[in-house]
Parts: sequence; C-alpha cells; structure tokens
Amino acid sequence: VVMVQHIALGPESQRMSCPHCHADISTRVESESNTKTHLFALLLCLIG
Repeated sequence: VVMVQHIALGPESQRMSCPHCHADISTRVESESNTKTHLFALLLCLIG
C-alpha cells in the first residue's frame, strides 16, 4: 500500500519527488488569459 500525502502547490513551479518511482521532478505551471483578464486590461486603459 502506498500512501501519498496531498501537497498544496502554489502558483510557481515546485521541485518534488515522484511518489511512485522516486525521480526528482519539477511541476509546470501554465496560465491563460480569459475574458475577465481582457476586461480588466480595458478598464485600466480607460482609467489611464
């Protein structure tokens, strides 16, 4: 039985060890802009 502890990850890449093969790995964080992002940018442009 393998018990994997849940790790809270933040918005940045993290180094960790794979619980199955014990390899050293890094997480990858990807983000995409959406409608809310564009509306906020438009608001900032209008405000100056």
